[in-house]
Amino acid sequence: SGVATYLGIPSINSSFNEPVGWTLIGVGCFFFIVILCCCNRIRLAVAVCKCAGQFVGTVCTVVMVPIFQSILGFALWVGALFTMVYLVSSATFVVASSSDYFTSIQSYSDPELIRFYIFIFFSLWMNAFIGAMTIFIIASACCMWYYSHAPGNELSLPVWRSYKMTFRYHWGSLAFGSLLVA
Repeated sequence: SGVATYLGIPSINSSFNEPVGWTLIGVGCFFFIVILCCCNRIRLAVAVCKCAGQFVGTVCTVVMVPIFQSILGFALWVGALFTMVYLVSSATFVVASSSDYFTSIQSYSDPELIRFYIFIFFSLWMNAFIGAMTIFIIASACCMWYYSHAPGNELSLPVWRSYKMTFRYHWGSLAFGSLLVA
């Protein structure tokens, strides 16, 4: 139904080509106007990307933070899964009838299952803590780098200092909380 052109591409004689073409030209013009109107925001985004590039170039160890935290999270979940399997398997199971192939848990208020429920909450809390710790470490190192440009300020190990601050403040708040309970 199409006629071959000199490039070997068949041409389609359709009444939809012209309206679709004008619509696409209109959409292109609309996006061009939007880009022109957002020029200041685009400049700001480019400046932020440039600053982020300088930060990563200066503090190269920040690239290792997500990798290390992912390994830590993976190790947490491997240990958690083994522990969860142990806790569930230590509950009391019963066979409903002699013809059943499967067992069921005798009581869902079994102490081992209560430990299992608590352990699930603890594992999810630790996973959220690892994610928050990653964000804090990167943000803290970035702040140290940004404010180290003043005369006399020298940047030294911002990622390591951020890790130290994470545990110092976290464990300090736990100690303070235990003082309030006592």
